[in-house]
Amino acid sequence: MSLEIPSNLKLEKRITIVLLLWGLLLYFLSVTHFYSAFPPQLMGLSVFIILTILFIFFFRNKAFQEFIMAIPLRYLTLFHLWRVFAGLIFLTNIELFPREFALNAGNGDILIGILSCVTFVFFQSKTGYIVFNIVGLLDLVRALSLGLYYAFSNNQKMFTLTQLPFIYILLMGVPIWLFTHFTALYKVLKTGK
Repeated sequence: MSLEIPSNLKLEKRITIVLLLWGLLLYFLSVTHFYSAFPPQLMGLSVFIILTILFIFFFRNKAFQEFIMAIPLRYLTLFHLWRVFAGLIFLTNIELFPREFALNAGNGDILIGILSCVTFVFFQSKTGYIVFNIVGLLDLVRALSLGLYYAFSNNQKMFTLTQLPFIYILLMGVPIWLFTHFTALYKVLKTGK
Protein backbone atom coordinates (compact mmCIF):
# COMPACT_ATOMS: atom_id res chain seq x y z
CA MET A 1 0.00 0.00 0.00
CA SER A 2 1.52 3.28 -1.13
CA LEU A 3 1.65 6.24 1.24
CA GLU A 4 2.13 8.76 -1.54
CA ILE A 5 -0.44 10.33 -3.80
CA PRO A 6 0.53 9.98 -7.46
CA SER A 7 1.83 13.31 -8.68
CA ASN A 8 0.42 15.24 -11.60
CA LEU A 9 2.45 18.44 -11.39
CA LYS A 10 0.55 20.30 -14.12
CA LEU A 11 -2.82 19.55 -12.51
CA GLU A 12 -1.51 20.36 -9.03
CA LYS A 13 -0.35 23.79 -10.25
CA ARG A 14 -3.75 24.44 -11.82
CA ILE A 15 -5.58 23.42 -8.64
CA THR A 16 -3.30 25.68 -6.59
CA ILE A 17 -3.95 28.63 -8.92
CA VAL A 18 -7.72 28.01 -8.84
CA LEU A 19 -7.69 27.87 -5.02
CA LEU A 20 -5.65 31.07 -4.85
CA LEU A 21 -7.96 32.91 -7.27
CA TRP A 22 -11.01 31.53 -5.44
CA GLY A 23 -9.61 32.85 -2.15
CA LEU A 24 -8.86 36.26 -3.67
CA LEU A 25 -12.36 36.44 -5.17
CA LEU A 26 -13.91 35.71 -1.77
CA TYR A 27 -11.74 38.39 -0.19
CA PHE A 28 -12.90 40.88 -2.85
CA LEU A 29 -16.58 39.91 -2.40
CA SER A 30 -16.22 40.42 1.35
CA VAL A 31 -14.44 43.79 1.38
CA THR A 32 -16.76 45.22 -1.29
CA HIS A 33 -19.85 44.00 0.62
CA PHE A 34 -21.05 42.36 -2.60
CA TYR A 35 -23.70 40.23 -0.91
CA SER A 36 -25.30 43.14 0.94
CA ALA A 37 -26.88 44.25 -2.35
CA PHE A 38 -28.74 40.93 -2.68
CA PRO A 39 -31.20 38.96 -0.57
CA PRO A 40 -29.49 36.70 2.00
CA GLN A 41 -30.79 33.60 0.20
CA LEU A 42 -28.13 34.20 -2.47
CA MET A 43 -25.48 33.08 0.02
CA GLY A 44 -27.03 29.61 0.22
CA LEU A 45 -27.46 29.48 -3.53
CA SER A 46 -23.77 30.37 -3.94
CA VAL A 47 -22.76 27.27 -1.95
CA PHE A 48 -24.77 25.04 -4.27
CA ILE A 49 -23.42 26.74 -7.40
CA ILE A 50 -19.84 26.20 -6.24
CA LEU A 51 -20.59 22.58 -5.30
CA THR A 52 -22.20 21.99 -8.70
CA ILE A 53 -19.12 23.39 -10.46
CA LEU A 54 -16.89 21.05 -8.42
CA PHE A 55 -19.04 18.04 -9.36
CA ILE A 56 -19.16 18.97 -13.03
CA PHE A 57 -15.39 19.29 -13.02
CA PHE A 58 -15.03 15.98 -11.17
CA PHE A 59 -17.23 14.02 -13.57
CA ARG A 60 -16.10 15.75 -16.79
CA ASN A 61 -12.37 16.07 -16.21
CA LYS A 62 -10.73 12.65 -16.15
CA ALA A 63 -7.38 13.93 -14.85
CA PHE A 64 -9.04 15.74 -11.93
CA GLN A 65 -11.18 12.72 -11.11
CA GLU A 66 -8.16 10.41 -11.17
CA PHE A 67 -6.25 12.84 -8.96
CA ILE A 68 -9.05 12.98 -6.37
CA MET A 69 -9.65 9.22 -6.52
CA ALA A 70 -5.93 8.60 -5.89
CA ILE A 71 -6.05 10.43 -2.55
CA PRO A 72 -6.24 7.79 0.18
CA LEU A 73 -9.51 7.79 2.13
CA ARG A 74 -7.67 8.35 5.39
CA TYR A 75 -6.37 11.69 4.08
CA LEU A 76 -9.77 12.74 2.78
CA THR A 77 -11.05 11.94 6.27
CA LEU A 78 -8.29 13.75 8.14
CA PHE A 79 -8.86 16.83 5.95
CA HIS A 80 -12.04 17.43 7.98
CA LEU A 81 -9.93 18.22 11.04
CA TRP A 82 -10.08 21.82 9.73
CA ARG A 83 -13.72 21.85 10.75
CA VAL A 84 -12.64 22.13 14.40
CA PHE A 85 -11.23 25.59 13.64
CA ALA A 86 -14.38 26.62 11.76
CA GLY A 87 -16.45 25.49 14.72
CA LEU A 88 -14.32 27.45 17.15
CA ILE A 89 -14.69 30.57 14.99
CA PHE A 90 -18.49 30.23 15.16
CA LEU A 91 -18.54 29.58 18.89
CA THR A 92 -16.20 32.44 19.77
CA ASN A 93 -18.31 34.85 17.69
CA ILE A 94 -21.72 33.53 18.70
CA GLU A 95 -23.19 37.02 19.22
CA LEU A 96 -22.69 37.82 15.52
CA PHE A 97 -25.12 35.10 14.37
CA PRO A 98 -28.52 33.76 15.29
CA ARG A 99 -27.67 31.80 18.46
CA GLU A 100 -29.18 28.47 17.36
CA PHE A 101 -27.33 28.59 14.04
CA ALA A 102 -23.96 29.41 15.63
CA LEU A 103 -24.31 26.69 18.26
CA ASN A 104 -25.34 24.03 15.75
CA ALA A 105 -22.72 24.97 13.15
CA GLY A 106 -19.96 25.39 15.74
CA ASN A 107 -20.59 22.28 17.80
CA GLY A 108 -21.26 20.17 14.71
CA ASP A 109 -18.01 21.22 13.04
CA ILE A 110 -16.00 20.52 16.19
CA LEU A 111 -17.64 17.11 16.58
CA ILE A 112 -16.93 16.15 12.95
CA GLY A 113 -13.34 17.43 13.18
CA ILE A 114 -12.73 15.24 16.24
CA LEU A 115 -14.55 12.32 14.59
CA SER A 116 -12.24 12.66 11.58
CA CYS A 117 -9.24 12.03 13.87
CA VAL A 118 -10.97 9.11 15.59
CA THR A 119 -11.82 7.57 12.22
CA PHE A 120 -8.29 8.21 10.95
CA VAL A 121 -6.73 6.43 13.94
CA PHE A 122 -9.21 3.68 14.83
CA PHE A 123 -11.74 3.04 12.06
CA GLN A 124 -9.88 2.76 8.75
CA SER A 125 -12.40 0.41 7.21
CA LYS A 126 -15.13 0.60 4.61
CA THR A 127 -17.79 0.84 7.32
CA GLY A 128 -15.81 3.45 9.28
CA TYR A 129 -15.41 5.69 6.23
CA ILE A 130 -19.05 5.31 5.21
CA VAL A 131 -20.30 6.16 8.71
CA PHE A 132 -17.94 9.14 9.05
CA ASN A 133 -18.89 10.61 5.67
CA ILE A 134 -22.63 10.15 6.16
CA VAL A 135 -22.48 11.76 9.63
CA GLY A 136 -20.33 14.58 8.23
CA LEU A 137 -22.74 15.17 5.35
CA LEU A 138 -25.73 15.20 7.69
CA ASP A 139 -24.01 17.78 9.90
CA LEU A 140 -23.33 20.06 6.93
CA VAL A 141 -26.87 19.63 5.59
CA ARG A 142 -28.26 20.46 9.03
CA ALA A 143 -26.12 23.60 9.32
CA LEU A 144 -26.96 24.69 5.76
CA SER A 145 -30.68 24.07 6.34
CA LEU A 146 -30.65 26.12 9.51
CA GLY A 147 -28.66 28.86 7.76
CA LEU A 148 -31.16 28.90 4.88
CA TYR A 149 -34.04 29.05 7.36
CA TYR A 150 -32.57 32.20 8.94
CA ALA A 151 -31.70 33.63 5.52
CA PHE A 152 -35.26 33.11 4.26
CA SER A 153 -36.50 34.67 7.51
CA ASN A 154 -34.45 37.76 6.51
CA ASN A 155 -32.35 37.59 9.67
CA GLN A 156 -29.78 40.31 9.04
CA LYS A 157 -27.21 38.56 11.24
CA MET A 158 -26.77 36.00 8.45
CA PHE A 159 -24.94 38.67 6.43
CA THR A 160 -22.08 38.16 8.89
CA LEU A 161 -21.25 35.05 6.83
CA THR A 162 -20.28 37.31 3.94
CA GLN A 163 -17.59 39.05 6.00
CA LEU A 164 -14.05 37.93 6.76
CA PRO A 165 -13.18 35.29 7.91
CA PHE A 166 -16.65 33.71 7.76
CA ILE A 167 -16.96 33.97 3.97
CA TYR A 168 -14.10 31.48 3.66
CA ILE A 169 -16.01 28.95 5.78
CA LEU A 170 -19.26 29.42 3.84
CA LEU A 171 -18.03 29.70 0.26
CA MET A 172 -14.82 27.68 0.35
CA GLY A 173 -14.84 25.36 3.34
CA VAL A 174 -18.44 24.13 3.11
CA PRO A 175 -18.37 23.32 -0.64
CA ILE A 176 -15.00 21.59 -0.34
CA TRP A 177 -16.10 19.62 2.73
CA LEU A 178 -19.32 18.57 0.99
CA PHE A 179 -17.33 17.64 -2.10
CA THR A 180 -14.80 15.55 -0.15
CA HIS A 181 -17.58 13.72 1.71
CA PHE A 182 -19.33 12.86 -1.56
CA THR A 183 -16.11 11.87 -3.35
CA ALA A 184 -15.01 9.72 -0.40
CA LEU A 185 -18.37 7.91 -0.46
CA TYR A 186 -18.13 7.60 -4.24
CA LYS A 187 -14.66 6.10 -3.89
CA VAL A 188 -15.69 3.64 -1.18
CA LEU A 189 -18.77 2.48 -3.09
CA LYS A 190 -17.00 2.34 -6.46
CA THR A 191 -13.86 0.54 -5.34
CA GLY A 192 -15.44 -1.47 -2.52
CA LYS A 193 -12.36 -0.84 -0.38
